[in-house]
Amino acid sequence: MAQLVVCAVVGLAFVMFGGASSWWLSPGPVTRAHGEIPSCAGCHSAFERGVASWLSAAINGTDLRLESGKCIACHDMGSDALFAHSMSVEAMEVFSQQTVSTRMDPVPLAGALLFHERPEVEKEPVPCSRCHSEHHGRDEDLARVAEARCQSCHQLQFPSFSDGHPRFEGYPSSRRPHVSFDHARHFNRHFPESGKQPPSTCGSCHIPDDFGRDMVVRSFDDTCADCHLGQINGVDRTAGSRAIAVFRVPGLDAETLKDREFDIGDWPRFAEDEPTPFMRLLMSGDPEVRRDLRTVSGLDDPLDLREAEPEQLEAAARVAWAVKELIYDVMVVGVDAISERVESTTGRPLNRADLVELVGALPREVMASAQQEWFPNLLTEVPNFRSEAVSQGSNLGPSEASPEDLSPESGGDPSAGAVEPGDEESGDDLLASDDLLGEDEDADLLESDDLLGEEADDLLADDGLLTDDELLGDDELWQADDELFDFAEPEELTDALIELPSIDPEEWASLGGWYRSELTLYYRPIGHSDSFMGTWLEVLSRTFGTRHERTSRPLFQSLTDPFAPGACTKCHRVDRTTAGELGVSWSPSRQPRPEEDFTVFSHVSHFSLPGGAECVSCHKPAAAGDVAPASANVKSEGPMPSFLDIEKEMCSGCHVEQGAGENCTMCHGYHVGVSRHRSLGSEIGS
Repeated sequence: MAQLVVCAVVGLAFVMFGGASSWWLSPGPVTRAHGEIPSCAGCHSAFERGVASWLSAAINGTDLRLESGKCIACHDMGSDALFAHSMSVEAMEVFSQQTVSTRMDPVPLAGALLFHERPEVEKEPVPCSRCHSEHHGRDEDLARVAEARCQSCHQLQFPSFSDGHPRFEGYPSSRRPHVSFDHARHFNRHFPESGKQPPSTCGSCHIPDDFGRDMVVRSFDDTCADCHLGQINGVDRTAGSRAIAVFRVPGLDAETLKDREFDIGDWPRFAEDEPTPFMRLLMSGDPEVRRDLRTVSGLDDPLDLREAEPEQLEAAARVAWAVKELIYDVMVVGVDAISERVESTTGRPLNRADLVELVGALPREVMASAQQEWFPNLLTEVPNFRSEAVSQGSNLGPSEASPEDLSPESGGDPSAGAVEPGDEESGDDLLASDDLLGEDEDADLLESDDLLGEEADDLLADDGLLTDDELLGDDELWQADDELFDFAEPEELTDALIELPSIDPEEWASLGGWYRSELTLYYRPIGHSDSFMGTWLEVLSRTFGTRHERTSRPLFQSLTDPFAPGACTKCHRVDRTTAGELGVSWSPSRQPRPEEDFTVFSHVSHFSLPGGAECVSCHKPAAAGDVAPASANVKSEGPMPSFLDIEKEMCSGCHVEQGAGENCTMCHGYHVGVSRHRSLGSEIGS
């Protein structure tokens, strides 16, 4: 009977008002945000199919989950939009198990389920209209959800925020900071010791982000450079190297190797140090060289191989040739040689941008100067070594290379000019005995009756050009007092020479970049955010968790030492990312991103608190020992230093129903993850 009455009323209204307009069907005005939707069909699919469809929806109801498709046409909440909190069923189950409190038993909230259905959130989607209801006025807040509606699903229920809400646990100090900065230590120790004035307010270093939610740190130049820039570029370093050793001639007992018939060619006498971690990485693409490097590293003293076993001597010789081949390839092939070697040892392809930063704009002249001093015959030694290794199946014993092999006649080919056996006694020598200076007097170029003959009309005859009173006469050009040939005394020329002062190469490179000092080629970081350091750390960190980690780890550890040149990890943490990969946290705080968290807090909205409340009203400084200090290591745990946990009472004093409000959605967002709002368009009808 009731259904017939509804049909009769709707039919009568349609007859009276006509079907051209639908204003008489609207239960109330929509919000301002939805006021731009041109027709009811934008949200209600039944409206598209005419009056009969409306009558059917009024009598039988509609599928709210199907209607939700109209919502997510504009509000893109991800692939799991209609499931609880826009999370997948699997993720929600894990999260629920982690957040259920063991200190409080679930207590049903009286009346919470009288008007709000509790869905099986693990199994079925939740329609949008269950929480967001339209047609309540243009100023209605659709994001606001009643507490009872929220708690109808939650296992832990309580009357209000001030009455029954769980206490905060480790908020926010359990969040591991990206930068190792201890406020208490800086204010209580470092600033007084340095004599520098500490910041007067928190705002000297911290500002709100573009969304007003999080506080971010000002730039390095505005906050840290005054004290730390000199430590980074090495100006204020009192101990240790100011630069990174990249290429170096390692120390080897070359004499013993040659005595034992392991020919390694030319080798600098005063080489004493080990190969740099960079060289080890670049040479480790060959498994045999990796084993040889480990063998040589295990020796008591590579500079004294007199007691070494034959296998150890052979490994040392192969390492020597690996060093020469590395420098040769860099000189002849160029940066592509570095790219190939890095890719083979890290297992990751490099793009051109990475390669540019990895090389660090290494000048070829600097490398060439080092090569000429270290290994002057390198451009012939390595080709001879490689050709002989191929022919003999051995990596040892290069042919002797002569200085003539570096002559321009080789056409620039490093392999040209190798001396072939038997050429030394060739009978076609240019100065053979029967050639230009042969013994045949008739054919001699300097025959006695020729240019230097004794005839009176000879070029140099007594009455010719050189007569006493002619060109060289006593009173002519060669007069002793003639100004044209009045030469200065030798000691005056010597006094005019100026010698350039000797400059320490490290001091010359005080602004950063490449320089050579004796048997090592160095790179000095160029200020904060040095791209050479950053790119190497990024490339090496990608190898962790792969089979290439063992090869990359030594160099990665040397660069991430807090006291290494550049001092990157003195402040920036080495940590695991959310994807489980190892990396360096370059940003001091979370970058703004379009993601929603369960807990939402806006710093900007709290800046206007009465009484001029400052940051320390909530962030209470901790006394020494109250919290564990942060450390730069490869661990993800560890609290934020310098501040105590925030207590719930800091918030509940203001957030009550009669005060700032205590609605759940004031602090907690429902949709978690990426939220992208599409522009109004054809998706919602026209």
